[in-house]
Amino acid sequence: MYVELFEGIESDPGEHLRVTFEVGHDEMVMVRDIPFTSLCEHHLVPFVGHAHVAYLPAADGRIAGLSKLARLVEGYARRLQGSRANDHASGRGDGARTQAPWLHRGD
Repeated sequence: MYVELFEGIESDPGEHLRVTFEVGHDEMVMVRDIPFTSLCEHHLVPFVGHAHVAYLPAADGRIAGLSKLARLVEGYARRLQGSRANDHASGRGDGARTQAPWLHRGD
C-alpha cells in the first residue's frame, strides 16, 4: 500500500510530458478539475482535491496530450505535500493550481 501511495517520490512526473504532438497550436492549453488524492507531509492525513494545469505550447506549436497532464498531477500527488504548496508557475508560460481542503486544523 505505501509503495503505491509514495511512488511519486522516486519517479519523475515530467516523464509524461516528453512525448508531444505537432499541431501548430499557439494558444494556451488548459485542463481543469483533474481529481487527485495525496497526503499531508506533517500529519500523514489524506486529502482530496482538484488541480488545474495550463501552459503555452512550444514555439514550434507542439503540445502534450491532455491525458498526460492528468498523469503529471497524479505523479506529484503521489508525494507528501506541504499545506502551502498549492500553486506553481515556472515563469515560462505554465502554471498549476490545486484546490483541496485539509482534513486537520493548523500545523
